Amino acid sequence: MKSYPKSISVAFDKQIESKQSHGGITRYIRDLETTLAVFHGVRVVSKKDASLIHASFYTGRPKRLPGQRLITTLYDMTPELCPDMFPLGKLRLKFRLGSHANKRSWLANSDAIVSISNTSACDLRNVWPEIQVPIHTIHLGTNIQAIQPKTLSSLDGRRFWLLVGKRSGYKNGLMMLESMRSVLDYSDAPLLVAAGGGSWSRQELRLIEEYKLSHLVRQYQVSDAELAWLYRRCEAVFVPSHAEGFSLPLIESLCCNAPCIASEISVHAEVGGAFAQLLPSKSKSEWMEMLADIHQKPLPTPKNQLGEQNWTHLAERYSLCRMAKEHAELYHTLIQ
Repeated sequence: MKSYPKSISVAFDKQIESKQSHGGITRYIRDLETTLAVFHGVRVVSKKDASLIHASFYTGRPKRLPGQRLITTLYDMTPELCPDMFPLGKLRLKFRLGSHANKRSWLANSDAIVSISNTSACDLRNVWPEIQVPIHTIHLGTNIQAIQPKTLSSLDGRRFWLLVGKRSGYKNGLMMLESMRSVLDYSDAPLLVAAGGGSWSRQELRLIEEYKLSHLVRQYQVSDAELAWLYRRCEAVFVPSHAEGFSLPLIESLCCNAPCIASEISVHAEVGGAFAQLLPSKSKSEWMEMLADIHQKPLPTPKNQLGEQNWTHLAERYSLCRMAKEHAELYHTLIQ
């Protein structure tokens, strides 16, 4: 990393911590704050001592002291583009309800916007072209490959596929339960393991009962170490979302050398086009056919698919070190 003539002080607001203790956004902010500490020229301090405030969300109104710069991360434009996939639907937009109600004014009053994908940046420009704040795309990173795995004894020796995180709404998790019907009659079919995302919902339980899937599905609340083990041992990772701003499971599966099947949306092509198998998010028949196929013949790992050198290079591209480095460079650009 290039050297800078002076260090800068950065503060992360605590908005996201009041909304979720776990989740992709929380992980991003915590990983960034921790990893920045290794870079010369960036100090993470309290808000009152900072020259730059990095906002983790869009709640309320932007607050900064005179002379402070404000940078805000844009995760996605899904609530604005797909309102019907959220509770209250279009009423949220019309009456400015929910956690994204102040997103437009917050972004417009920032000195710079970090978008976690080119897809989200383009969506912002299309939805709110009046916002002329500079946008800088910085892809997310992960260190899951460095986490010491912890075995889930109930799955040790079992074949299984993996679905990570929230499953409701635009995450399209119900379709994976419906697609499991394609392997229902195979005695050696892999389990579908849902890691995180909470216990099965009533709607999920109804499907499990209706399709007689109870022997084929499992749900676990897992630690980071257990998740690392799941990624390393699964036969495939599923990411069937209708919309996303990035999708951490794509790069987590890549870095753990697990095959990935994801929905055919713009951001998945942007992030995982080189290694993930992409299927239309609404085509249940194609997902069912894929599950039946990979039950018989598992997919190649990313390392085998890309070759070891290309796989290593791509995994390094999605590292926390690269993510923090690009943030640090942007902070210096804003302050100088």
